[in-house]
Amino acid sequence: MVVDTDLHTNDQPVSTGKPLDADRFPYSYIVEPQRPPIAVEGTLCRGKDGAIYFSTNDVVLHDDPKDDYRVLWMKSSTDNGRTWGEKWRLKDLSGNDIEGLHNTLLRLESGRLGLVYSSLNVPDGRTGRDGGTLFRSSDDEGRTWSDPTVIEPRFGICCTGHAIVLEGGRIVVPVFKWISYDPTGEAESMISPSLSYSYVYVSDDQGRTWTQSLSELFVSHYRAAYDLEEPAVIELNDGRLLMHLRCQLGGGYRCFSDDQGISWTRPERLPYAAGYTPHCLKRNPTTGHLLTMWTQVSRQEILCGLHRHRLTCAVSRDEGRTWENFKNLESLDDLTVVNPPPTDRFEVIEQWEDYGYYQPVNTERYHRAPGVLRIGYPDVLFVDDEAIIVYDHGMGTLGESGGIKQRIIPGDWFSQ
Repeated sequence: MVVDTDLHTNDQPVSTGKPLDADRFPYSYIVEPQRPPIAVEGTLCRGKDGAIYFSTNDVVLHDDPKDDYRVLWMKSSTDNGRTWGEKWRLKDLSGNDIEGLHNTLLRLESGRLGLVYSSLNVPDGRTGRDGGTLFRSSDDEGRTWSDPTVIEPRFGICCTGHAIVLEGGRIVVPVFKWISYDPTGEAESMISPSLSYSYVYVSDDQGRTWTQSLSELFVSHYRAAYDLEEPAVIELNDGRLLMHLRCQLGGGYRCFSDDQGISWTRPERLPYAAGYTPHCLKRNPTTGHLLTMWTQVSRQEILCGLHRHRLTCAVSRDEGRTWENFKNLESLDDLTVVNPPPTDRFEVIEQWEDYGYYQPVNTERYHRAPGVLRIGYPDVLFVDDEAIIVYDHGMGTLGESGGIKQRIIPGDWFSQ
């Protein structure tokens, strides 16, 4: 019998009534909330001559929602994110808008910009809800882009901001996909009888050709299989790669590669609680420490509709083995460390019957309620001594609206 320790615990945090410590620093909307949410999942990249770039996507709406599609766009800042210029749509060599989402901007070894994104228009691809994954490059800082190269033709995607370039120039694109008896996009719905697993593509020739990893990553417990999705990867000081993955078991998983992404260790539980949202992995150049950001929630919160209200960050001083200095960037309460589920519990934790976002009843504990409830998909760019952070911010008190929030935080704050 599974005993729900969350629902009957007596050691709930006491409200302090204080604002979040992160609110001491500048924050704003880099994309204002709109209904329906037009832009989701933003990413950041260094530009040239001190500029930084932000990129996301817009929905082009039609009378029939089935005709809607998303186009990619960028804008730049020359003052470390304090102000931003006008946005421009990404164009192909013929001047057409580039349709897609789930994009990453990369500074390639050649100096060109690279673009990894998902598309429903993959040549000879297999259709799906989010499509396959493509690569393009630009030699004019993102105004026009080369013809696409196919990375993943099946319906498999790389999470926004998660593709990276290693010190030696190799491009690493962590991908996840669905397998199912159903050949349509419905295979990707939350309630479909499918399994998601993760893997990696690498390129050593600036994105012209791609090699798939030998390892395919999911949770296996006595031949029972559980999803591992939206992988995030970072290069460690000793040359190994570290990957964090999301799942529905109440905590994330990690694995390592010692051959730059071709093979990976068996996934193991991360030592903290996590919801069904992706992790962000970066290195803080101010301290040299690893930084992760993710949605940290308990089993009770997932089941009660609070599954994306708390965005937490933590640092690792030992290259990802342990994590400390848990701090919240967003939260309706003051809890900074959520107890993870037991490592021997394999329970899919999800709101199967009434999936949604609900305000908490206990407003003494959740003293910032009512508040925004759909928070996640962070990306971080360190510039000078600051971290520029962007993440989805919507639902709850914003109704059906959603935008992308930006914070600018001193780089040493995370390790203090």
